[in-house]
Amino acid sequence: MRQLLWITLLGSLSAPVEAQNAVLDRAYGINKLDGFWRATVGREAPDTAAFAMFETAAAVPEPVREPAVDFGVPIIGEVVGETAPGTGGQGARLAFPVIPLREEEAGPLMRRLAWAELYLTRVGYYAEDQEDPSEMVAALAARQKAAALEAYLITARLYFAAPDLTEKCTRLTRMAALEDSALDTGVEVTPAEGWAVLEPLRAAAAERLGGSALSDLVCAFEPVRGRAETVRLIEVQVRERIALEARAKVEDSLTLLNAAAEEFQSLVNAMDVEILTAEILELERVFGNAAANIRLVQNDQLKAEETISELEAVDLSALNQPGEMSEYQAAQGQMAAMVALMDGVLTELAALAELRPDDGLADCRGLGSVYDALDMNRDSFVLTTEIEGPYVACLARARALVEAGTTPSLETELMAELARHVGQISANLLEELQ
Repeated sequence: MRQLLWITLLGSLSAPVEAQNAVLDRAYGINKLDGFWRATVGREAPDTAAFAMFETAAAVPEPVREPAVDFGVPIIGEVVGETAPGTGGQGARLAFPVIPLREEEAGPLMRRLAWAELYLTRVGYYAEDQEDPSEMVAALAARQKAAALEAYLITARLYFAAPDLTEKCTRLTRMAALEDSALDTGVEVTPAEGWAVLEPLRAAAAERLGGSALSDLVCAFEPVRGRAETVRLIEVQVRERIALEARAKVEDSLTLLNAAAEEFQSLVNAMDVEILTAEILELERVFGNAAANIRLVQNDQLKAEETISELEAVDLSALNQPGEMSEYQAAQGQMAAMVALMDGVLTELAALAELRPDDGLADCRGLGSVYDALDMNRDSFVLTTEIEGPYVACLARARALVEAGTTPSLETELMAELARHVGQISANLLEELQ
């Protein structure tokens, strides 16, 4: 069946665009059905050679009924099989008839089966119109009969080719459906041209399968259950049994708990015990914290008395006497003196810088105005940096210039050394002359 569905899908995909759209419409006019017939099944007549096995019944193995054989299994019944010609004139008994399809004929048969099934499906959704010509309506019935005949015979071939009873039952079921729907209509309908030769073959196949003991019993047998499936079924049944037992135990436990709850509730009601709510518990917690804080104050665990005595010992009256600021005033005076000295030095350095043409004292120019806008309320570190930075840089540059001026140059040292040598030579010469 899976192969049939796959081939059916491929056939629908390979059909014309008009046919694909018709599948979505689920309603087919006479013209759509005519176009689909000509594009698929009606392109060529069926090959009767594929159904030659139904022409003569003696050419293929015939199903037979044999007496029951004791196989040592607890099964009462008959073994249904078939006798096929063997070597030496002896027949070989098969469990069921299997006549496989040849590779060269399997493909065309499966493709034509897919087309025939698709055509029969679309005929079932025929949208009848009063304007349809009578000859096309008659052709539609003939084509339906032809497609049903071909589908019946191909399914019969697949029945004999099926290797197990499940697939054989599927084929027989489909053949019975075709006979009830399209073939046994009660109205004599001549198949389309080229398909009339299939009528006797269909009758022979129906007679062969209808009188077969295997065809009567093939759907009554169930496939043999394997070890894995048997284990799976047993596991499922065990799990279901465990679930039922667990559910019963849970229900019993719930029943006991409900009974205990009812008994407890009855005891509570009998004792008239007041159950504290969350609000009452929170109120108790607040009162407990307040009581602990009161004990903390009463026992003076925070050392409040000692702290108060230390604060009272401090003379806070001195903070409210703005007139006694001698130290602050002395510091202001000292700061003013230092600023005056710095201004004097900076003025001289600035004047010296003006006398130097080579910018050797460039850091000293304008030092007199650097400290005019000092903010004495700023941070001490920042204030110190602003005061000392330019002053130190200027002094360092002036010190370097002084040292360069006081240190003798190389030329001066050489001349002094030359004068010393000349003097020494002169003294030696005078001594020799004397």
